[in-house]
Amino acid sequence: MKKVLIIVLALTCVIGGAEAGKKKKTSGNPIAQGWYADPEGAILDGKYWIFPTYSAPYKQQLHFDAFSSSDLVNWTKHERVLEQKNIPWLRMALWAPAIIEANNKFYLFFGGNDVHEGEVGGIGVAVSDKPEGPYVDALGKPLINEIVNGAQPIDQFVFRDDDGQYYMFYGGWRHSLFAYPPMAVAAGLGFDALAAWAGRKSGKGVVGLLCSLVPLCLLVPPALHTVRNHPYEYVYFNELAGGVKKAFGHYELDYYYHSMREATEWVMDNAEPKADGSKTLIGSWHLESTRYFMRSDTAHFDTRFVRWGQRYEYDWDYLVFPITGIAGDYLLGNAFPPKDCVHTVDVDGKPIALVLKRQTKDDFHGVQLLRAGNADSAAVLFRRALQVNADNETAL
Repeated sequence: MKKVLIIVLALTCVIGGAEAGKKKKTSGNPIAQGWYADPEGAILDGKYWIFPTYSAPYKQQLHFDAFSSSDLVNWTKHERVLEQKNIPWLRMALWAPAIIEANNKFYLFFGGNDVHEGEVGGIGVAVSDKPEGPYVDALGKPLINEIVNGAQPIDQFVFRDDDGQYYMFYGGWRHSLFAYPPMAVAAGLGFDALAAWAGRKSGKGVVGLLCSLVPLCLLVPPALHTVRNHPYEYVYFNELAGGVKKAFGHYELDYYYHSMREATEWVMDNAEPKADGSKTLIGSWHLESTRYFMRSDTAHFDTRFVRWGQRYEYDWDYLVFPITGIAGDYLLGNAFPPKDCVHTVDVDGKPIALVLKRQTKDDFHGVQLLRAGNADSAAVLFRRALQVNADNETAL
């Protein structure tokens, strides 16, 4: 009997060792090659599906790919399940897919055109009989086009509640407002636990005290940063890693757009009155804040939405712009800041917002002529605009 037990135990060890030696197969990371973001995960028709945003410059974001798997290990790519040719109003920035099954069909919601006031775009919906598409725009127009209560119509999430009712949440700004407080609390509790643990292990209160002093020492750089940069102290990056100066051009800085106040008020205090007595037109990428900060003098100022890359295609007299809306390569290039920049809002010596003063409107009028089919006259105006600013992208 004893020999039998020994043999059984030996076999168990061998089999167990063999099983332990087997490497469990995984998909690895990333599960798909290429540049993607904003993945939406869902179970459809008994398979796992991922619908991501295709990461590229705005004007190249014109399609969605999808990925499916039956085991979360082996993934199949489905190319161009939704693309521009099936969305008549889409020009750029096809973002953040959200999918749901209903009425034996599959509805794929998406953000299009990075819409702002006065533009066509927002949240759209496409439909297909199969999860892999092809999806076709269901309405021929955006489902939600307007900015309501400051919520830009992008980044939607759609779900069906237990009672069968469908809901959508969306909005494109201030996500981190809800993330920072719990992160700060978690960090404080972590340091407190570390100090208590060290004190118990050492048996000496002095060790716990030293551990408590560590976070206090780490607070010195951000405290100095706060004093130097109020009211923009929230624009902070770890100074041991280079701080704001190292982050400039690589990371988003003024996420909350508070710099729009200083930039807008600077224009209101320094703008030269127009000879014909008309309102001074302030262009902005973040209209909501600009309008709010100029609300006390709408008799002399008006606003309009402007994109940075096409800024000279719009009509404006002054442009207030956060660097959040400017490509990092441009920020780090020799053409920045542009020659028509007359004021900057700075944090640790790096601009987080700009004020531009219009030097000529030949570029704007040239664009109007070009769109009307008068290329020769447009070329004359573009050449004149280049004499004022040789880096004028529109004229070039």
